[in-house]
Amino acid sequence: MDNWNTIIKKLDYAFQPIVHINSGIVYGCEVLLRNHSEAGFSSIGEVFDTAYNQKSLYYLDLNLREKAIKKFKKLPFSEDAKIFYNLDPRILQMPGYSPGNTEAILEKHGLDRGDFCFELSEKYDIDDWETFEKILNIYSERGYITALDDFGSGFSNLKLLLKLEPKIVKIDRFFINFINQDSKKKASLKKMIELIHSMNGLVVAEGVETEKEYCTCRSIGCDLVQGYFIQRPTLYIDEILPKYNVPDSINENWYSQIQDKKIILKNLDNVQPINKYANIRELLKSFKTEKKRRIFPVINAKKEPLGVIKEDDIKKYIYSPYGMEILAKRIEEENNGLNSFISHCPTCDINYPLENILYIFSNTNSDSGVIITENGKYLGYLNSSSLINVIHEKKISEAKELNPLTKLPGNPSIEKYIVKTINLENDPFAYVYLDFNKFKAFNDRFGFQKGDEVISYFADFLKQKLTNENAFIGHIGGDDFFVGLSLEEKDSFLHLTNFFEELRELFTKKIRFFYPKVKNLEKIEDLTVSISMLLLPPGRRSSVYEEVSELIFKIKKISKSSPNSFSCTSLR
Repeated sequence: MDNWNTIIKKLDYAFQPIVHINSGIVYGCEVLLRNHSEAGFSSIGEVFDTAYNQKSLYYLDLNLREKAIKKFKKLPFSEDAKIFYNLDPRILQMPGYSPGNTEAILEKHGLDRGDFCFELSEKYDIDDWETFEKILNIYSERGYITALDDFGSGFSNLKLLLKLEPKIVKIDRFFINFINQDSKKKASLKKMIELIHSMNGLVVAEGVETEKEYCTCRSIGCDLVQGYFIQRPTLYIDEILPKYNVPDSINENWYSQIQDKKIILKNLDNVQPINKYANIRELLKSFKTEKKRRIFPVINAKKEPLGVIKEDDIKKYIYSPYGMEILAKRIEEENNGLNSFISHCPTCDINYPLENILYIFSNTNSDSGVIITENGKYLGYLNSSSLINVIHEKKISEAKELNPLTKLPGNPSIEKYIVKTINLENDPFAYVYLDFNKFKAFNDRFGFQKGDEVISYFADFLKQKLTNENAFIGHIGGDDFFVGLSLEEKDSFLHLTNFFEELRELFTKKIRFFYPKVKNLEKIEDLTVSISMLLLPPGRRSSVYEEVSELIFKIKKISKSSPNSFSCTSLR
């Protein structure tokens, strides 16, 4: 093994942070092997393949695990982060393989099992599924984390997800690349997230390289993010930050998500959770102190939720002879705290849309409610009764905020959108006001019911054509609509003008089908759309909502009187 010891000394690890997508706080770091050339290999893969062929893979892997852990512990915030280590399943075929060695290394360097994540991939074929699954289940029972890498890249990847139910799932880069421009990728990722969340897993958007990809992944519901946009892998520990600045963006659901968060916080049960390593007497004291409570959430030392303990699950011990002694002895022998008494409970981030939380709860066959977290830390608990209240308040909130005819955000939401985007001075935006020309004549001729049908159709038409997640569509009232757009570099004045003029032309053609079959229809003027556009270039903005509204009113008058029903100006 002397040759391998020399090779191990030359190899090094680079670190790439994985952060909470809503805050930029580091969740953990993936360790990536480097310096293979210095060690005499043409690639990283050749290092492991050579060790495998020489029956030295397990020896190499254990030593590399320790090397990675030692370097990870040098991070100033290592106590608040997790280490992601790629597991080569071929170690199971090596002579001398035995479980428990990782635990000894972690104890030696003062790292908790819950902070070590085995990252799995379908890169290698797994010959002995039964043994592999057994080993990983043991890891999970002992408190380790498992992550599934490159999800979506193959069928065996899906098999790993369903059989092993990993805590963390990394989405393959294929689905992330240019996702902001690809509706099919967005739809596919949404379905993956729903599946993973229903299994109580966390979703990592891996390989994120641009701000637009980042914002899209966040709006869809990813929990964590990793990629060049945050930071490239680095060999230098001091380059890894505990928190990264992440963009503040607006998407079509931004206001609804704010309202959802308020409703959740209002109904949250701030029950004091049980620590995983509490003794049995502390647990019983909690149930005795709060006699009406039948469930207590359980957390680890980092305040991360692990599940719940139900009173019914420990009653059989409490009411039996020597039950307390049996319980205490079992906990002591397992050396894993209250882990064997913890039941699964759905866990959702406070930033999840309420629809997602209710979907997860209804698809997990759980009667325990939902644990709510923020940046992975325990925040509170929603029991079944609270969830009913949440649904009720959500419906009331929607009734107040949405236009009853089109179900689009109304004036309060539009005002809040304008106020928020004015203050995002580094980002360019466009406000577009759209209203019909000759709509009164249409109503007078065909009736208000037909007019409402046209308004509803136009709302659906806008939603169909403005599929960018950075588009905000609101209904001011009557035939007046508002569109807010977060602009990209390609969105020049000419590009925006062409887009909305093409949209108007298409609508004018389609709306002909709404005219009733009457005589002299050719004498009826077509309904057309007036377009008023206000551009907000990046830079310091001193305007307030009232000033913007006044400016919009002026350009609307210009648009109405112009031959082409179009007007545009800039905020400065």
